[in-house]
Amino acid sequence: MQQISSSATMFYRLFIPTFLIVFFIIGNMALWMSEVETQTNLVTLRLFFALGFVLILLVLYRTSYRIMRIDCDEDYFYVSNYFRTAKYSYNQIARVEEGKFLLFNIARIYLNGKGAFGSIIRFKPNSIRYNTYFKPRYLASAAIEKAI
Repeated sequence: MQQISSSATMFYRLFIPTFLIVFFIIGNMALWMSEVETQTNLVTLRLFFALGFVLILLVLYRTSYRIMRIDCDEDYFYVSNYFRTAKYSYNQIARVEEGKFLLFNIARIYLNGKGAFGSIIRFKPNSIRYNTYFKPRYLASAAIEKAI
């Protein structure tokens, strides 16, 4: 079995969100529990920091939390969020799109139906392993499906 997604997937999926969430929780607790009322901007700072926390949560959910780990073998590809894994056959893929998000390459696998992680699976591909192992199997499966 070959890992198709980048090795940095765990960093983007688990470590960055954990660090930012803990940072904002501790910062919010420190600001809201402080009893120094001599500064007039403290209330404004509290509200901006709380709003920043909500915005960071939304951005993390829409970006890094949706990135999955992808492994593949001859007959199946496996999608993992590091807590559970789903197994799919290559003929369940409707299409694969590759694109860029900021400085990162992001690939999307669109499934024919709804899967365990939704109908769209996003991952950060390792370009060498992605082009060597996943693409040929997916394209061969798509060619067999068109022939039938």
